Amino acid sequence: MRWIDRLLGGAFLGALAAPGLLSLHHGERNAERTAAIIRRRPTPTPSAPRSLQAAAAFPHGFDAWLNDAWGGREAALRTNARLSMELFGTSPAPDLFFGKDTWVFSGAARAMESFTGTDPLSPEDLAAWQRALEDRREWLAARGIDHLVVLVPHKSTIYPEKLPSGLQEARGTSRREQFLAWMHEHSDLRILDIAPALLAAKPAPSTGDTSLRDLYSPHGVHWAQVGAFAAYAQIVGYLAEHHGAPPAHSLADYEVRLEGGEGDSWASRMLLDGVIEMKNLRLEPRAETGVSRRPAPGGTAKDFQFQHPDATRPRIVIAHDSFGPDIRERIAEHASLMETRWRAWLEKDVVERVKPDVVIELYSELSLVTSRPFRRPEFLGPGIAGRFEEGALLQSLDVTEDLEFEGRPDKSQVRIEGGAARIELLRGVCRLRLPALARPAPADTELILRVDLRSKVHGSVGLYAAKELTGPPEIGDMVSVEVGPGTRSIHVPLLDFDAGSRIWFFLPPNLEEVTLRGAEIRACPR
Repeated sequence: MRWIDRLLGGAFLGALAAPGLLSLHHGERNAERTAAIIRRRPTPTPSAPRSLQAAAAFPHGFDAWLNDAWGGREAALRTNARLSMELFGTSPAPDLFFGKDTWVFSGAARAMESFTGTDPLSPEDLAAWQRALEDRREWLAARGIDHLVVLVPHKSTIYPEKLPSGLQEARGTSRREQFLAWMHEHSDLRILDIAPALLAAKPAPSTGDTSLRDLYSPHGVHWAQVGAFAAYAQIVGYLAEHHGAPPAHSLADYEVRLEGGEGDSWASRMLLDGVIEMKNLRLEPRAETGVSRRPAPGGTAKDFQFQHPDATRPRIVIAHDSFGPDIRERIAEHASLMETRWRAWLEKDVVERVKPDVVIELYSELSLVTSRPFRRPEFLGPGIAGRFEEGALLQSLDVTEDLEFEGRPDKSQVRIEGGAARIELLRGVCRLRLPALARPAPADTELILRVDLRSKVHGSVGLYAAKELTGPPEIGDMVSVEVGPGTRSIHVPLLDFDAGSRIWFFLPPNLEEVTLRGAEIRACPR
């Protein structure tokens, strides 16, 4: 028995040592794979300490590295994820949860609070959305351009029966329903509500396997190809009625192709790839569309320009979020020229260059949670300057004394000349902070900022208004202000701005130099 005892003992010690040996041999690769799974940067390999302070911190750093580099961690995480799902119906990802039939939903960005109505929009929020959209509509209408807003419903709106029973029972008036009701009562904006068409396109549960006809991804957030097609038909119906576009195709005009991979799925994020699976299909047109695609001028890698040889079709600009890619190429079949921008806002220069017949803004209903309805200065026209002059002064900025910088540049890169501050931008984004508002705004007033500035070259400045800045703000939380060599008086309405709030200017280095002459905040009648 002695040799058996030795064999078992050796096997036991080998099993204990294996993860450590794997960590030493493949530690960096293991750390990178683990960090990719848990969605953060891997802990770097600790270096040998060269001081008493470094030696005191070494055990903590080594422990953090070993946690990432441990050879068996990925397998352990995946086993835990599967057991959590099968035994308890829970997800290892904190912002994801299972509904019925293993459908997956996200609780991030207060999505469920918006759906249940426990985090409603205030009347002030709704009025701000109305004003921001009407600004754009009026600016476009003055140029003979139609404006259409398309609000894409969240997956929970179309498939509430797939949510856990508790959320179904807690359902109230969602932000989407609030927004549509408010706009119907207070505005004549053209808003296309595609939720009824999507609900009508849902296959009946009694028809057996409906996985090829799911309108939304069971394991992701976006609509599936069939859902995007139902929305496409509604949008093209509008274009055909109002702009003479060819009518929408039918599903029979497309071939259904099953593709490999996960598709729009959170399975890998939940460490359940290969465990929960869904059919990933694509609709391919049976006939040539005649549409060519190329990168959009001045855009990013996500922006495109589509062209069709039939010049009688309408010209279109679409601003969209992540729901746009599954629908834009189909809409392009009904346009002579179409340019798409993956943005949370509409770009004035794109509209002026393309000269569209219609501008479509297509966003998920979660934009009512994640975005702020800024009134962008470029769409406000001259009327805001008159309102500013009628307002009561709350605060003014003395640029010779009140400038504060966070990070670069330092004071040596600022010159005061003739009552103006000239700020040299060398590298990195400069964050210029204005003093906090000292007095509260009177009731029934809107605060408007006027800032007089110019830059050495044409470009844009980001403006962010809040009580504090804890990190880089999201793009959708900033107002983009166009600047150039000529001094401009720019008027910006301030949203949710009150005593204690500050304004940050984000000055990119491509502007080279910015001259700031002054700024005022006034309380103007609504």
